[in-house]
Order: sequence, then C-alpha cells, then structure tokens
Amino acid sequence: SAIDLKDFDGDVLLVLNCAAGTGSSPTLDVKVQDSDETGGTYGDLSGAAFTQVTGTASTQKITISADECKRYVRVKYTIGGSSPTFTFSVNGLGLQKYG
Repeated sequence: SAIDLKDFDGDVLLVLNCAAGTGSSPTLDVKVQDSDETGGTYGDLSGAAFTQVTGTASTQKITISADECKRYVRVKYTIGGSSPTFTFSVNGLGLQKYG
C-alpha cells in the first residue's frame, strides 16, 4: 500500500532487510514508485532502486526526498528464477513536519 508523504519533511530513509533467496537462480528487484494520488498511476522514482538480491542475505538502504517526489510512494518488487522465494521487508524512517 502507499505511504502518504504529505506530513514528512526532507529525507526519508528506506531500509531493505532480506533473507537469502531460495530456489534456482533466485532474484529480487525492489524499487520505489510515486504518484500524485493513492489510487493513481505510479511511476518509478529516479535513483530509488535497491541493488538486486540473489541467493545471499542483504541489508540495504536508500534515501528519497519527501520534498522532491510526489505525495504518495510505494514499494514495487519483482521475484525471478525457478521456484524462487524471498522473505523481506522495507521500512521507512523520516521526520514529520510540525506546525
């Protein structure tokens, strides 16, 4: 589901925490997309993609600017390989606007 950035200011840190993939040649691609509306059309946010995860566990971080992207963001992922499985989460940390 989408995250509303309306009440956030400045940078938002996104952390990907992923266990090792299983199956034959597993791949996990995770990127951030943004939109003006929560149910609108989402597009890839430039520079907001994690490095592809394969058969090794991975913890990664990227930063997006709440001031420079559209109001709503979401995480989009694609899993590839033969019978692949991944256990992962993406968590965001940011500063809330006051006043």
